[in-house]
Amino acid sequence: MTPEEDLKTLNDALAKAPPKPGYKTTEFYVSLAAMAVGAFLASGALPDSHPAVKIAGVVAMLLSAMGYQVQRTKAKG
Repeated sequence: MTPEEDLKTLNDALAKAPPKPGYKTTEFYVSLAAMAVGAFLASGALPDSHPAVKIAGVVAMLLSAMGYQVQRTKAKG
């Protein structure tokens, strides 16, 4: 079998494999970390932080959640 045929066979097998559950994916944990940082910034845990820091925290959480949903939608086709 040629390398091209091997690659096609592998791609076909991967296309038929069901997607992993969301909590078993890297993007889940990256998004979770980003949301945790965003929540920390938005919570006001930093003393005398500028209101822009809180707004940036909320924006980071929202963008992280939206990014995760887009990636899972792509993964599930």
